[in-house]
Amino acid sequence: MKLLYLLLLSCFVCSCSHSVRNNDKLMGIQLDFDLSAVTDDSLFLSEFVSEAKQIPLKLPDGEVIGEVGQVFFTSSEIFVVDRRLNMVFRFDEDGNWLSSLNKLGEGPDEYLVITNFWVADSTMYIYDKRMQKINLYTCDGKYIRNIKCQYRCSDIAMTDAGSFLCLTPDFIFNNPMGVWMLDADGNYQKTLLDYEEKYPVIFNYWKYIYRNSSEELSVYSPISNTSYRYDHDSLSVNWRIGLKQATLQAYKGLSSSMDIKGDCFIPVCWLDATNYLFLIWGNIRGDEPAYTLYNKKDNQVKISKNLSVDVQGMAELGSPVVTNLSDCFVTSIPYYGSYILQEYRLR
Repeated sequence: MKLLYLLLLSCFVCSCSHSVRNNDKLMGIQLDFDLSAVTDDSLFLSEFVSEAKQIPLKLPDGEVIGEVGQVFFTSSEIFVVDRRLNMVFRFDEDGNWLSSLNKLGEGPDEYLVITNFWVADSTMYIYDKRMQKINLYTCDGKYIRNIKCQYRCSDIAMTDAGSFLCLTPDFIFNNPMGVWMLDADGNYQKTLLDYEEKYPVIFNYWKYIYRNSSEELSVYSPISNTSYRYDHDSLSVNWRIGLKQATLQAYKGLSSSMDIKGDCFIPVCWLDATNYLFLIWGNIRGDEPAYTLYNKKDNQVKISKNLSVDVQGMAELGSPVVTNLSDCFVTSIPYYGSYILQEYRLR
């Protein structure tokens, strides 16, 4: 997946032949893109990034980060999830190491895989899809308790009320499919968006449930290319993308990506910021990737096959990583057993 990211970051594409329709609050914004249309030879990062900075992550002797998978920022600390080693590293805001969490195992205070991670009320939450539970720890790594989940999901986030918003885009036997809820104790509540048909399983490190620029909990459906806003156990549309190229919608009834014979574009990563909607699309066939940048203020979309990193102090863009920041695009660069985080603040 990292190699795919590096390939994606060498290009930038958005739609020339497109339309933008502003509908009512219930229907959201309809964006129609043609990824084959190009408007600019090169897109300059400075057009939509106001500033950027680097945060070198400083580790003690003997500690290494295998691969940055997810980064969670609080007001004073940075939590880095290592998806290769299944560890959590905790740093201060300047990148100085504070502590590490390594609880790999099958015990009640352990996990087999870090599927998702977040921090709330000075507590670390780790969702383990394989063991079907959420483990809670203090920020310095002391085990608190776990929450057994009645069903398994691909992505999960805690609501302001303490319940859990879940997404399962692929078929799992005897399991809810679509967008659904667990209560604070891990019990199934109800389904908010039901996927009645089977679609191919496409693995993606990017998280489908996120906070948008208004700090609203949102969930992106890879089946319909739609972002939904969550509010009091109901969903309404933020935006919807109609892509001219084939997406997962074209392969209804298939259960495996191996059965897809033609093109199939999926979003590899995206950022739903205050003034911009930024998506990077990849074709599962491995063809040239495509990037879309929609300006929410003037409803304009630019397209390019090249991205010029012209922000002061930055020599390369780096590999995108999942964060809890809505107006900041974060990438990582390996550096002598550790990593450098790069924050690109959007205008």
